[in-house]
Amino acid sequence: MKHSLFAITTLATSLFSASVLAEAPPGSQGNGQIAFSGSVLKAPCGLAPGVDGDNQSIDLGQTSDAQLKTVGYATPKEFKIKLIGCTFDDTAEKDTVVNVRFDGASVGGTNGLLGVSGDAKGLAIRLLDSGNKPVKVGTKSQDYTLHSGDNTLLFSAQVVALQGETIVAGNYDALTSFALTYL
Repeated sequence: MKHSLFAITTLATSLFSASVLAEAPPGSQGNGQIAFSGSVLKAPCGLAPGVDGDNQSIDLGQTSDAQLKTVGYATPKEFKIKLIGCTFDDTAEKDTVVNVRFDGASVGGTNGLLGVSGDAKGLAIRLLDSGNKPVKVGTKSQDYTLHSGDNTLLFSAQVVALQGETIVAGNYDALTSFALTYL
């Protein structure tokens, strides 16, 4: 009898709990679900989420076709990759460094420029490291020395005219992914 009463009580409690979770609270005018996801990497630093981190959107602004035809490039626009919570072995004999590899549609022959899509034609995006040296798509950047705590890797991007191609005004988009390699 004790076991039966316990089983009925447990069943009733479970059903009540499930019905409370499944229904919207009184007075609610809607309900839904939120899914959370992420990953844990074996790395000395985390990558900041969103802006300046793992998912960025950089507006390169408006560039005149005349500027691209005469000068050949636009003013670089800075962007950052923020590393957070970096922890290193204090007994290591050398500094920990990281480099970044950008991947995407490469155009411009051996220049390693990032290709664009859209109405605009005859242009590409050049990626630059913190010393304003070009970082070719598909190759690693300069090494950045890191310290414990948060670190910010500085880069910039600029619109450039493709040599021998006609500049056509219009909108463009480009997409690059990046990968970090710690040394």
